[in-house]
Amino acid sequence: MAIQAVVPAIAERDPAAAAQFAGQIHASIAREIAFSDIAEAMNATDPQAALKWAQSLTNLADRSSALWAVVPAIARRDPQRAAEFLATYPAGDNRDVLARGLASQWAAEDVNAAVRWVRDLPPGPTQQDALQGLVESWPPEDLESAGKFVLSLPDSAARSAALKQLGRQWEPRVLDVSALLQL
Repeated sequence: MAIQAVVPAIAERDPAAAAQFAGQIHASIAREIAFSDIAEAMNATDPQAALKWAQSLTNLADRSSALWAVVPAIARRDPQRAAEFLATYPAGDNRDVLARGLASQWAAEDVNAAVRWVRDLPPGPTQQDALQGLVESWPPEDLESAGKFVLSLPDSAARSAALKQLGRQWEPRVLDVSALLQL
């Protein structure tokens, strides 16, 4: 726990020293948290530098931890910029999960822009994860539109997974209605 207090304090004053310190941590969870904390501290003052730093990390786990902190922060400020970054990010689980987070964040702010982005992604795991994030964060008062959107997609694993997610989101509403009908 002491490391979790020290790294953010160092990172606020000297991110390079904090990164050097974090690189000496051997416990994987503490190391992941440390790199995430450094990225968050850098992101607060210079998001562009934070992204550049995160991308420069050679250790995959360290880079992933830093990007987990940086990309969502960029998405909150400028989802289109985060989408442009993800388009250049190598394929794989990290990109897919980051895309899910971006779609979720974007849908909370502008569901129509998120829909356009997800629809334009090439079919595959990244689009499937992004679609899940979109559906999860679709405004609950407009789930009917979400259903229409998902049904407009070509039949695929992504569409099936999104329909299941919509079903889970609709379920509480169905249960609420059935409880009212019993009164």
